[in-house]
This record gives sequence, C-alpha cells and structure tokens, in this order.
Amino acid sequence: MVNLPIEYSDKKVTPFGGMSLMKRFIDQTGIRDFLKTINLPTPGSNRGYDPIHILESFWLGIWTGASRYIHCDWLRYDKALHSIFGWDQMPSQSTYSRFFGKFSQARNTEVFPALQHWFF
Repeated sequence: MVNLPIEYSDKKVTPFGGMSLMKRFIDQTGIRDFLKTINLPTPGSNRGYDPIHILESFWLGIWTGASRYIHCDWLRYDKALHSIFGWDQMPSQSTYSRFFGKFSQARNTEVFPALQHWFF
C-alpha cells in the first residue's frame, strides 16, 4: 500500500475540477459573443440573470450529469465551480424553468438553427 500524505488546504475543492477545461473551451470558441447576437429571452426583472449566464450554467449542469433542472440547482452550492467560471452565484431550477419556458416555436426556429450553423 502506498503511503500518501494527507494535507489540509484553505483552497476550495470540487469533484468537478475538470470543468476548467470546459471553461477554456467556452472561452476559446467565442460562443459568448455569438450568443449576444441571437434572440435569447431576456429577464423580466432588473434582478434577473443574463441569458448567457443561464445557458452556461445549464451547460455546466449537463456536463456534470444533470438530467433535470433540480440537478442543476445542486451546483449552486459548489463555490469552486463558481470561481472557475467567474460567477458570484448560479440560477435556481425555477430560473431555468422560466427561461426555457419562454421559447416558442418561432424563437426555436430562429435561435437553434443559427446556433447549430455557427457551431458546426
């Protein structure tokens, strides 16, 4: 058996440290700039989240294994992920539900083909 030293640290720890690679992917592709050009639903409140922030945090939830909005909500308590992505906080499950509920057939037809065309 290998004798591994155990040390304590004041640094934030997350089981999803590999998400720093996905953060670099987002930064290198420039997808944020493209998302600013398409018709994403905007918040109805001055306290609402930026739509790009909602999408990025939703992607993060999916990349970490979420299959429901509530699973994305669990990441709100992972402060290390917040610091990797440069966020103060993450949306709740109701924010995701309201945001994606604003998509209509017309908006889907406008947004998603443009996003797929840009990405592929």
